[in-house]
Amino acid sequence: MYNHIKYISLLGLITTTIFLSACGGSSTNSDSSYTPPKVMSEVKTNLKFLNTSLPSAQSTNVDTPVYRYTQIFNKENDQFKISYRLEFDFNIDTNTLYRLEAHYDQLVNSIPYSIKLIEFKKNGQELTYNKEFYCSEEDNPCTNIINSINMRTGQAKLKFNNLLLTKSSWSDGQLNTITLAGYVEGTLTEAPTNVQLTTSQNHELKWSTNPSSQESFSVISDYHQLDFTNHNEATLHLGDGSFWEAWGYILIKNNQVNSFYYQPASSAGLTLFFSCTPQSTPCRNTSYNSNNYEVIFSNTKVDSTLLGIGYLNGSTGL
Repeated sequence: MYNHIKYISLLGLITTTIFLSACGGSSTNSDSSYTPPKVMSEVKTNLKFLNTSLPSAQSTNVDTPVYRYTQIFNKENDQFKISYRLEFDFNIDTNTLYRLEAHYDQLVNSIPYSIKLIEFKKNGQELTYNKEFYCSEEDNPCTNIINSINMRTGQAKLKFNNLLLTKSSWSDGQLNTITLAGYVEGTLTEAPTNVQLTTSQNHELKWSTNPSSQESFSVISDYHQLDFTNHNEATLHLGDGSFWEAWGYILIKNNQVNSFYYQPASSAGLTLFFSCTPQSTPCRNTSYNSNNYEVIFSNTKVDSTLLGIGYLNGSTGL
């Protein structure tokens, strides 16, 4: 009897020990296997202007980067000319965001032809322009700047030695100039898109009131400008944006058509346009080719302010 009780007690002790070890082991394994979100973009800085210090920042979301490296291909005389834009975001508080923009004709051994420090007011994800200070080739040239930019990785570091920025004429406030001192550095985890513009192809895009309608009108299908931001976003511009000309754009995010907007030439000054967006009418039945930047629409539903629902069929490209 004694031995039987001793056996049961020993078995209970072993069982209890195994149970406690399993609980402890599970907790330890869970902690050690935790992987924090990957930082996708980062801004480091010690920039100051007036009595304001701009803060460093990180983002783990590719769709809301704090640093953007944009390659811009603009068509001039049937040839695409490349330029660049670097953007650094600084969240001052829950209501204010500053954005530093540097614009370049080229990146190698070059200084920016324009720099802007823009103040936005924030309301959730919505930004409202408030004011800006700038320098440019045409007015108050940008000087006292040292650049270090890696075109392969997108990493950029700019050093300012009391850079003079002038207030834009349409900005409110008593202050007319500020000086910017310090450095700002932007890095990306994923390298920017390696853009290779291919030979242009014939494209045609049409809008109609229903999928089977024989009556339709043509939409501009050739790109006038292509903007590639970081590794996952592209804005494909249709038309040159002139006031009396038709124009539009296609926004690509993560190789998917995110948004489409188009305003016909005859509607300049009016509210006639049609679009598809994630917030209203999603852009379905579309495909994007990241090799030649072609977008195909197949009975893609778009919404118009005056004409109601319509459909896109065809393709856009270079």
